[in-house]
Amino acid sequence: MSEINLNGYGENVVTVIATEGLEKGSIVKVTANYKVGACADGNSFFGVVVNVRGGFAAVQTKGYFKVKKSGTINLGYQELAAASASSVKALSGGVPCNVIAFDSTYVEFII
Repeated sequence: MSEINLNGYGENVVTVIATEGLEKGSIVKVTANYKVGACADGNSFFGVVVNVRGGFAAVQTKGYFKVKKSGTINLGYQELAAASASSVKALSGGVPCNVIAFDSTYVEFII
């Protein structure tokens, strides 16, 4: 989108148990104690998977994110929720985020 790069800004990553089928980039929710699974439409998300190995997932929960979007998302304060296991959408009651950029495919935001 731009020559500005915010990768790594304020990242917090936790390691938890992964449900089967998760992959890098999956948008996840907590499904059991210390376990995450893929989000469905309308779910509040816990974070985005940055790595999966040996039945565990490294999940980014804070910082800068760039993910696929669904529908209209505006700049500034937005509440976002999963639209699928690989995209987010604006939804009242979702995760409070600060949207800093978007295009027709992706949204960039900070939690």
